[in-house]
Amino acid sequence: MILNEKRMKVVNTPGRRLLPKLCAALACFSVALLSGCANLETTAPPVAMISSRGKDSASLERGRRVYLENCTRCHAPEAIREYTAGRWPGIIADMAERSHLSASQNHDVLAYVLAASQAQ
Repeated sequence: MILNEKRMKVVNTPGRRLLPKLCAALACFSVALLSGCANLETTAPPVAMISSRGKDSASLERGRRVYLENCTRCHAPEAIREYTAGRWPGIIADMAERSHLSASQNHDVLAYVLAASQAQ
């Protein structure tokens, strides 16, 4: 806002009109960010929340990390429980090839999504 000294009135500046739009955009971004964090445990449950009977917990942790880091480079993470354990091997094979996962990364992420998809 600039004060016009001759007439002593307030003159609108472009920044003044832009501020409400910036505040609204920031609010939308904050809500989206917070809702994304709240749903992460549902989308990709932590290893502590899934049964790891007979499975290497460290491998499952690495698989979850690969799932969250590599898969989200191109798209939002899929909710693991939306697909059956029978569908995940094909999905992972296709995506592992596209994202150039190593054999050990492929093994770890497949072990993780299978364990998470079967968790209650």
